[in-house]
Formats: sequence, structure tokens, C-alpha cells
Amino acid sequence: MAFNDKSAAISTNEDIQMDTSPVEQASVPVVEMPTASTAEGLDSVIETIIPKDLPATHNDEDMATDEGVAKDKGKAKQVIVSDEEETPKGGEKKNSKAKGQQRKPRISKVVSAVRDLPTEPIQEFVDRINSHVARATLGYGLMTVMDNNDLGRGPQVERQQVNLRNVDSKFMTAFIQGVKDHGLRNRYIENALDIGIDRNVVDIGSLRGGQSLMEAYTNNVRWLEGAPKTKAVLYNGNHRLTYMQEHSPFVHTYNQRKLASANLATRRSLIMRVPSQDAFSQADNIIKENGVWLVRFLDLDFIQRHEDRPFIETTLAGNQLLPTHTDSENDSFNTMMNVLLQMPSADSRHKYIDTTLATV
Repeated sequence: MAFNDKSAAISTNEDIQMDTSPVEQASVPVVEMPTASTAEGLDSVIETIIPKDLPATHNDEDMATDEGVAKDKGKAKQVIVSDEEETPKGGEKKNSKAKGQQRKPRISKVVSAVRDLPTEPIQEFVDRINSHVARATLGYGLMTVMDNNDLGRGPQVERQQVNLRNVDSKFMTAFIQGVKDHGLRNRYIENALDIGIDRNVVDIGSLRGGQSLMEAYTNNVRWLEGAPKTKAVLYNGNHRLTYMQEHSPFVHTYNQRKLASANLATRRSLIMRVPSQDAFSQADNIIKENGVWLVRFLDLDFIQRHEDRPFIETTLAGNQLLPTHTDSENDSFNTMMNVLLQMPSADSRHKYIDTTLATV
């Protein structure tokens, strides 16, 4: 061990010379006692490693016992430390230690090295974006999803505007099997669609706040005048819309409704219109009851005007909750590039790139 005291580090040839005679090789080498300066350096090192105010974990009795155990180990004898009695070869029981000298159980004092760590900047950023999403949330409600405008009553929903990932046949096969095994679960918050809308064309009173994961929603969204003339953005849930419009058992009923609606538009005779009107009403009731999905409606204007818009949209569009449909690295890259290309200024693009790289 080297110390700061240079005098302790100086050695002469006599100090380091080794006697190679076979007779004295087994002798114990003589260790010089440290000088005053060396001792002071040693004390400083020991004090640095073991502070003086650190509570002791051993008493004198423990140290004496440890020395006895060490001597026995040096003699290659097995030492059994126990409060119970052991039976020697003679058959007589004797205590492992004399009365009054039994070893007390040692309780080590542990100095906790755990301390509160500051919140990481990345987590602060994630929390901030999540708070923006919460502020943008208008509420939850059921909407007909057999077409892209709630049977002509709501805004026109534009799909794949942020996340460009297509719905592949392999995943849809697994999704269909999941519906057969577990049910559609289209009314539960864990499967809600994320759609950004103009808040001025929806009746906010028809929406509900967040509910338990086990509680199904029953409220339908109500649109105000002018809603069909507006546009909405589907941020997440394209595979669910694809299932409902192409693979669900309600597709046939929806097509019957469309056919009946077309007949009503062309047939002027009341006698000819009655069967079409009945068919339309029956199909319409089935679709409004079963061809729906729970939607988390978001304030589209709030999102698009926000300075953190790209991060909000990337968060909403990312598929990370379902292990069977998690975005690959290529999907995430395409989403980020799509958001980047839609940004209005070079400064906003630079900020988005820098922040995104920092979160990787």
C-alpha cells in the first residue's frame, strides 16, 4: 500500500533483498513497524475508509471468539458453534462452550446506502406529455364505427394520419381469434379508440370520464349541428376499425342497411317503400346497438396548436400496450418521420429531433 508520505515509500536494497537459502525459506519474514509518519498516513487512510463515528458492529467478546475460531482453523480442526449440545464419541453430552461463555448471537448493524434519487429528466418529459394528453381529453363515449362518420351524424374520421402502420393479415387473424376467445370488449376503456375532434361539434355532456377497467360504458356520443362537415383524426385503433368494418358479424347487417337506404332513396311509391323502411329500421337498430366502439375524444385544436404537438401525437399513435401489436422499431421510425415532415418550421423540427434522440 502506498501512502502520501514519501518517506514511507522509500526502500533500500536490503529491505527488498530475499534470502534464497533453502534453510531459511520457511522462516517468517521480519516486518518492520511503521514509522511515525507512516502510522499517521495509515491512520488517515483507515479513518477515510471507516469513519470514527460509524457504530461498531462487534464487541470485545465477539473479537475474542473470532480469534479462537481463527486459531482452530489454523490447526485444521472443525469448529461447531451452536447453543445445542453435541454428543462426542464417548456418548456423553457436553456443551459446545462453558457456561457464561456461550457466544451471543451477533446482530450486524447495517448502514443504509439508499437515498432518494432525483426524478430523471426523461421521466419528467414523459410526465409532462401525459399531462398534455389528459388536458386534451374531452371524455369517453360510444360511437358507431361501421363507417367513418358515425352513420353520417359525426365528423369524417381520417385514418393513418400519424401512425402509418398497416393492418397485416397475420395480426388480424390473431385478433379475430382473440374476439372468439374473450369477446369483443368494445365498451371497455382499455380498448378505447383515440380520436381527435373539433370540440365545438360535440355535446360534452354526452361524454363520461375515466371509469374502472372492469366497467363497461353505455353512453353514446351526441353530435351538434355542423359535425358532418368537420374532420377528425384517428390516432390509435385502426386495427379495431378494420375488424368492425371488414370482419365482424355486423358487416352483413350494415350492408343490408345501406341497401335499404338506397331503395328508400329511389322508390317513391308508399307500397314499395314500406318493406325497405322496415328493413332499414331493423338493421339500423342492430348497428346502433352492436356496431359501436368506445372512443376517447380529444381536443384536436388543443393538440395541433400546442408547442409539444409532435410528442403528443407520437404518444397517442404509438402501439405499446398490446404485446401482440407492439410497434417495431421500423414502425416507430416511420411514425416519427411522418410527424417530422408535417412540422411547420425548422426550429420545431430541430427540437423534435433533439428531444426524440434524448429519449432513445
